[in-house]
Amino acid sequence: MPEHFVKVGPMGGVDLTNWEAVMIGPEGSSYEGETLCLDICFPPNYPKNPPKIVFKSKIDHPYISAETG
Repeated sequence: MPEHFVKVGPMGGVDLTNWEAVMIGPEGSSYEGETLCLDICFPPNYPKNPPKIVFKSKIDHPYISAETG
């Protein structure tokens, strides 16, 4: 696992389709030292369809909606 990930795995350790990730903002970025939380939902037809990833932490990025993460 990359160093900047603190935790990644199934939520509650039971449901393998809903994961959470916690990572530390990379050095030299505007998120350096911040803790970023994400929800990752794998669809039933994964890997034919990609997982849906939602940032639970506020993040300023052109491809990430401020309202929906």
